[in-house]
Amino acid sequence: MNLPMKKIRKIQIAAASLLLVVVLMIGAGCSCNAQVTQAGWAPVAVGEDSVYLATAEGTLVTLSKINGNKTAEDIKVNTGNTAAGILSCGMAGRGTVVYGTPYINGDLISVAGYDGMVYTYSITTHLSNSVQLDEDKGMSIIGGIVGDGDILYIPCSDGCVYALNSLSLTREWSFETGDKVWATPVLDNGTLYVASFDSKVYALDASDGTMKWSYATNGPIMASPVVKDGVVYVCSFDRTIHALNASDGSLKWNFTGSSEAVPRKWFWATPIIVSDYLCAPNMDGTMFVLKVETGELAYSFEYDAQLSSSPVAVGDIVYYATEAGVLWSLDLTTGATVQLHDFEQTIDSGLVVDGDVIFVHTQTKEALYAVNRANGLVSWYYEV
Repeated sequence: MNLPMKKIRKIQIAAASLLLVVVLMIGAGCSCNAQVTQAGWAPVAVGEDSVYLATAEGTLVTLSKINGNKTAEDIKVNTGNTAAGILSCGMAGRGTVVYGTPYINGDLISVAGYDGMVYTYSITTHLSNSVQLDEDKGMSIIGGIVGDGDILYIPCSDGCVYALNSLSLTREWSFETGDKVWATPVLDNGTLYVASFDSKVYALDASDGTMKWSYATNGPIMASPVVKDGVVYVCSFDRTIHALNASDGSLKWNFTGSSEAVPRKWFWATPIIVSDYLCAPNMDGTMFVLKVETGELAYSFEYDAQLSSSPVAVGDIVYYATEAGVLWSLDLTTGATVQLHDFEQTIDSGLVVDGDVIFVHTQTKEALYAVNRANGLVSWYYEV
């Protein structure tokens, strides 16, 4: 039987998605025995004096930015109906796994759990509130929370994105896509950009959730879109980077490869825009650096491990990590790269930068490292 090319492509994408989850499970050491622990890859949230780490055990830990000492009692995220994570091999009995960055607004910190619950905690009093996003479906939350004042925008694997009031946790609106939403939404100038496993990116009015436009790629989208100067950049499992006009979703350019480098696997991590360049890590171990105006390849750097961690930047310097645990810097003015530190541990979590410090959340032996971005030296670390 001869299948149409479109159907073949869909089958390939579905198989690739499943394979990717399996690969990540293996990389996390998931063998479904008694020694297996839950895996979580939440980047830290940075406050004025503290950093907030959501651990794989489902605990929210408050640490001093200066020395890594605990500055408050731990908060167990969900002490009731615990849900194991997608990479936990069904383990339960601990707090719920958190995959997305917590959101801080004043005294309130909001956390989205894999159990489908949204939790809010007072930083000073630890008074809490919680709500189940969708009681009927009981689906999970993988992405992080993005906020605008008292409004929280939350992706869910039931295919919806929800807008909640952070104080009451009542629903303002919801919007349904055609498949799971794992990517953290992006808010820009009153528009919320939502990427879905249905292969589409949606532009919504952030005030009421009405759709302005949608654009279809040829594969599920795990990475959050990035927006700058009226252009939306989308990295998809179709091994393509799409640049769209933010006004109407029309295609400006796309990148499928060049004579120097071709994406051989999927774009999982969220890219970053620095000056006139888009830096996009690929699961094939290549960092693609494109000119944002034209989509032309400026640089490419290949590594012997996949790139699943989202990069950060300060000035013209980009910082990124391989899944094998090596932290790199890239000077976009010269194209020079420097190996800053080898953690010899798995890094799936996105990096976070605060001043001169890069926070690195490792997964093999879970820990948080504060690294001097100039020389790669570890200022302090906290072992979970």
